[in-house]
Amino acid sequence: MDGSKEKAKELFDLTFEKPVFLFLGGSQGAEFINDFILRILNNLLQDFEIIHICGMLNLKEVETEAQAVINKDLEKYYHLYSFLDEEKLKHAYKAADFVISRAGSGGIFEIAAMGLPSILVPLPSAAANHQAKNAYSYAETGAAIVMEQDNMTLNFFLEKIKYIFVRSEALEKMKEEALRFSKPMAAKTIARNILEYLAIN
Repeated sequence: MDGSKEKAKELFDLTFEKPVFLFLGGSQGAEFINDFILRILNNLLQDFEIIHICGMLNLKEVETEAQAVINKDLEKYYHLYSFLDEEKLKHAYKAADFVISRAGSGGIFEIAAMGLPSILVPLPSAAANHQAKNAYSYAETGAAIVMEQDNMTLNFFLEKIKYIFVRSEALEKMKEEALRFSKPMAAKTIARNILEYLAIN
């Protein structure tokens, strides 16, 4: 994904005065993440700038609730959107320092390809519990942390985030493992090997 921080700044009116968090609810299950963010919004905005993708059906409700709770001095650090198309999403990924997301396989591969550390919150109702399986398998690499929805408390989340961000080596390690997992050149390598095999035979 060839996004640009400069383009992201323009698109999302980012200040880049603080690390940028990208919250992704996915096409399903955004409601829990939306509610969770709103409950800790001012706490997060003290230290981070937020791009929050809340889902197509949730924008009006989240916007109203955010306006009711947000500290006006922190408003410029909160950027709410219902949905980002692929073109805008690539710039959001480029701007982000950290991602909080559901654990669909497509989302995980995108996060990994961008080398972004993440917290994954599996959708409990996902078929065959596939999101939890995805999340734990990916987290074994060290690139992400899994937080089960039922166990995700405000204090635990905030403490974990602060722990990661005061230890730059931990953050860098997560980035390295994400990129290692993504193997962005794997498809080209496979294609080259196939072509070389065909040429020989």
